[in-house]
Amino acid sequence: MSTLARLKPFDGKRFVIRSYTVFGIKFIGDRGWYKVDSDVSEYLKTIVQRAEDPDSAPAFDVCSEDEAKAIDERERVKASRRDAAQAEDAAPMRVHNVARPAAAQAARAAIAATSGDLTTDDIRHSPASKLEEILGPADAAPDLSGSFDDDMAAAAASAVPPPVAAPAPSTPKGKHGKKAPELL
Repeated sequence: MSTLARLKPFDGKRFVIRSYTVFGIKFIGDRGWYKVDSDVSEYLKTIVQRAEDPDSAPAFDVCSEDEAKAIDERERVKASRRDAAQAEDAAPMRVHNVARPAAAQAARAAIAATSGDLTTDDIRHSPASKLEEILGPADAAPDLSGSFDDDMAAAAASAVPPPVAAPAPSTPKGKHGKKAPELL
């Protein structure tokens, strides 16, 4: 009867070996099951994930073909459950806002109580009233009648450019700082 062995799949916490070479066979965790001889299978049963910790998890699954099929099926079911749980967690949460703020209810009551046209005075917390609370009355507001282009032109006209120094005349220098010979 043949014996199958595989390196346990890497997960970064408990199973940390990604590949392992023994007796000229390179086991890679993602490649599945390998057929091995009985002496190799006995040796693989002794290998653990962390060599410095003899109590760590075994590095290899060593079993018969039937046991290997059962392990694969168990892992397939476990993975499908995990994927379903992750999909459920990733589903968007639905939120229904059924509470109305008190200010909105008061505004609706004020609108319902008035007869005729609706004005901004009918709404208590209008943006205009908040602006007046912050800046004061409208007649005290700063003069914003000028345009941006006019302001930029005025700023450019009043600015004095810095003086530009003329570059110093340079003489060609040779290798050692001496005057270079002139070419004919």
